[in-house]
This record gives sequence, C-alpha cells and structure tokens, in this order.
Amino acid sequence: MRLVSIITLFVCASWSSPSDAATMNGQWRYDPAQSVTEAPRQGGRSIFSNVKPTIVIQGIPVPLPGGTAEDDSESQSSPKNPDVLFCQSMTIEDDDERKRITYDRLGVREFVPGRHRGRTTRLTTSRLVESYKTTSRSVSQEYVLEDDDRLVVTVVIDPKGDKKTVYKRIFYRAGTRTPIETQEVESNLAAHLTTP
Repeated sequence: MRLVSIITLFVCASWSSPSDAATMNGQWRYDPAQSVTEAPRQGGRSIFSNVKPTIVIQGIPVPLPGGTAEDDSESQSSPKNPDVLFCQSMTIEDDDERKRITYDRLGVREFVPGRHRGRTTRLTTSRLVESYKTTSRSVSQEYVLEDDDRLVVTVVIDPKGDKKTVYKRIFYRAGTRTPIETQEVESNLAAHLTTP
C-alpha cells in the first residue's frame, strides 16, 4: 500500500512539472477579468475629464465618436502600440539566445538581448524587459512569470509632454483552466462589452 502511494506521488509530481513550467515558454491566453489599465491622473482628477469619452474593449481604451478632426488625425498618425496589447493568445519560445513571441493573428516578434535596432532588451528564464524611445514617446514592456504561473505583462506608454498610461495584462498558461473557468471569463467579457 505504501509502495502504491509513493508511485502515485511520483506520477503526480511528474505531471505537474512540464519542461516549460519554470519558464515563460509555452502557449498563453489572455485573462480580461484580471487585466487593468491604469489611467494617468492630473491634479487629483482623471485625465479623461479633459479628453473625449472612451470605452475599454479587451483592456484597450477606444475613443467614442464625437472627437474633432484634429483628434482623429493625431490618432491615425500615432506609432504602433505593442502587439501584446491586442492579442488574445500568444506563444513564447526560445530561438538561440533570443525569445520569439508569436501574437495570434497579429505577427511575430524576436527579442534580442542587449541593444538592437534602437531597442534595449533584458532576458532571463522568467522575465523579459524591452524599452525604446521615439521622437514622440517612450515605450517599455515587461513580461514576468509569477510564482502562481501567471504571466503578467506590463506596458508603459509615456508620450512626450503628456502623462503616461500603464497597461497590465494577465495571461494564463493554455490548458490550465477548466471549461467552466474559461466560460466564466468569456461571460464576464461579454457582459462588460454589452454594458451601456
């Protein structure tokens, strides 16, 4: 009986320790229920009091109709934001000393350690940090594997002459949630999108 118990414990330990468990590598799915956008504030008031109304869709503020033509032209000429802000799932894998991230239906990025093409990147098994500056803003994105095996992605966009916005997106490892948990997340997102 004792031998059976030992074998059972060994098998369970083997199943709970896949090769990617201690690294960021693997497939990840977005968790909208836990993700947040930290809007900048000025003088104790939200900056949204000074701009046109927005609605948050999948964690991204989207301006509502009614802005001026100048606002629209600025929006269209804005630099591209990191794909991680828009993806519903992504796959992270090693490519020699680099990290390759495939953002579902959006594209593929390779993160090269050190300074490469104007971007500075630092890599460990559980953390990826990239930062760069343009003439109009500074952008940083940080991927951190938490102890509970969630992947927390923090993106900071800091426009020149304006306040920064911080996006915190949470991802869970694909296959680690039950169908009921997945259905609850999808229902919460649907309810959020349909609330007037």
